[in-house]
Amino acid sequence: MNNHSITLRQAEPSDERLLYRWVNDEAVRSNSFTVKKINKKGHHEWFKNKLKNPCITKIYIILNTNAVAVGQVRFDLVNTSWEIDFSIDIAFRGQGLATNALRLGIEEVCISAHAVSFVGRVKKDNYHSQTVFQKLGFDLEVLDNCYLYSLEISSGWSVV
Repeated sequence: MNNHSITLRQAEPSDERLLYRWVNDEAVRSNSFTVKKINKKGHHEWFKNKLKNPCITKIYIILNTNAVAVGQVRFDLVNTSWEIDFSIDIAFRGQGLATNALRLGIEEVCISAHAVSFVGRVKKDNYHSQTVFQKLGFDLEVLDNCYLYSLEISSGWSVV
């Protein structure tokens, strides 16, 4: 999976510490719907369970051209839609990596399905994530406490 100077690879058990660091990043916590810091034991169990179920959870590590891990994008199948979660390491933010990574991740999920639905919930003050979804052509629904972005893909989806 390669696009615009990044690649994605599936997360492995050895990524646990890296993902734990990213999930507790101050900006990630403030943009999350659960702002409380994640404890190590809880994260360990969560991650172990996510890796056991690749049919319903897909976690990708984003690598730059130097093969440095710069972020993650995750898709969780809930009912009939893939819920999206992504974050970029603080040292690599502002480079457009999230948009490219999410595009690549969506393409990967679509490989095994003809019609796919994606959703992302974003806090109203999280402008960076809003921009990512807008650039990829997601539809916007305004809810009381957040924005809900959705995308239905039947075939031939692409974003220039």
